[in-house]
Amino acid sequence: MTDAFRTACAQFATGVIVVTTSTPDGDFGATVNAFTTLTLEPPQVLVCLARTSRTRAAIEEARTFAVNVLAADQVAVARLFATPEPDKFSRLPVALRRGATGVPLLDGALCTLECRLADAIARDTHVVLIAGVIRVRHDPVKAPALFFRSRLYEGFRAAQGS
Repeated sequence: MTDAFRTACAQFATGVIVVTTSTPDGDFGATVNAFTTLTLEPPQVLVCLARTSRTRAAIEEARTFAVNVLAADQVAVARLFATPEPDKFSRLPVALRRGATGVPLLDGALCTLECRLADAIARDTHVVLIAGVIRVRHDPVKAPALFFRSRLYEGFRAAQGS
């Protein structure tokens, strides 16, 4: 059942997200595709991370994080943050800046959302993080990186007539 479920879920294309946070112990980040908006009023998002994720633990400690929606030219960033290596920021192929809350923001992202953690709900192997969005920045021109059928894609072509 697990393999069939994974294959079925892979039929749904998602954006590619890197969540980042900062604690006194340093910067943390992870590539995720379990992300969605939760409410528009107030603006809230939902992100799921593994219970074992150091980034998840750091977010719960810091109470603030950023959602960096990656652009088509940032697939290398997605791959870097998908690794379990602890020192990802030293090998970052893009510039880094700090948001209003001190969280790391990835330059060149399609969109960045600075968030304040509201709730963390543990379910089996993962934790659902619910957060209020406190600052938004987006680029209206860039194309997104996409994840579909377990592969990363550098953007897409719009359908005819769109």
